[in-house]
Amino acid sequence: DELRRRCELPSAQVIEVGTYIEDEFFIPVTHQRKTELRRHLGYILGAGERMISVEHFEDFDGRIPARMTDQQPVVLGTEKGLSFDLADSNAIWFLQPTRIVPRKRIPRDWDLIETLLAYAPFRLMFEDNPDLTLTLHVTGPVPAEHEADLRDVVEGFRRVLESAPPFIARRLFLAMSAGKLGHSTFQGRGLDHLSIADLYHLADLVLLPSSTEGRGLPILEAAAAGLPVVCSRYHPREVFEALIGRKLKKKRRIRYTRFPEGRFPTDLLQEITDRVFLHAASADMRIHNRCAVAARFSMREVTHTFGVAIDWLEGAVTKEEEE
Repeated sequence: DELRRRCELPSAQVIEVGTYIEDEFFIPVTHQRKTELRRHLGYILGAGERMISVEHFEDFDGRIPARMTDQQPVVLGTEKGLSFDLADSNAIWFLQPTRIVPRKRIPRDWDLIETLLAYAPFRLMFEDNPDLTLTLHVTGPVPAEHEADLRDVVEGFRRVLESAPPFIARRLFLAMSAGKLGHSTFQGRGLDHLSIADLYHLADLVLLPSSTEGRGLPILEAAAAGLPVVCSRYHPREVFEALIGRKLKKKRRIRYTRFPEGRFPTDLLQEITDRVFLHAASADMRIHNRCAVAARFSMREVTHTFGVAIDWLEGAVTKEEEE
């Protein structure tokens, strides 16, 4: 609208082409396929091995400067020599599909996880199931100038480990895949590199507590993949509201859980607990969001928009020639 006003363009001559979400995101994933994708990611995080060897977070903290020049996937935990299988059905996977930079506010994820672990209904799941694990996966690399921000993420993890009882702390992990979507062993195993859509399809929940976003693409990708998303109402606020579709009809709006700026209210904690442990409880949301994103951001919609623009242009040229 601002560009149209500045250039004094008639509204009828301006057509907006929206963001395109690839068809792969919309494909429903079976439990078997999700397990396969997790096994593939496990090879990436486990340096080619199925069982992921966990590095102690304090050891990792001491080698952060070296890591900045040679970023490799890693999984951090609180016990040396610990290993786990990502493909295990008891592995809860929280996904933050971003780089590690300040505006993504990844330490806030740990604030949420710490509060969830103190919330009785969520915590009881860990007490009743000793095989349950929870991992926060940050997918992107760390830009060279953001070493301090990586330390903040690890510090947030350390704080949660110290606040949780040992029998829970040993089952909490921080995974960082540094933008890697494959491993040298994939070819020998007959595996293809993972896609961005695959990273969503293997997760249970998407977190995006960003303070600012240029667009907020992870929200659309999570919605298309049928994943519950907990996101902040980032700035510019008008960009967030346009992405969500606040002014659109309900069937075209994206449903999300708000990542609050302050304390985490009980209703939010219960909602997340239900989303994680009661898959059926979020079935309606999953279907709604897939339909909403498809109606606004699918290839079919983009193609239609281009078709309208071309038809208008051809009509305008014809009219000009007639005149």
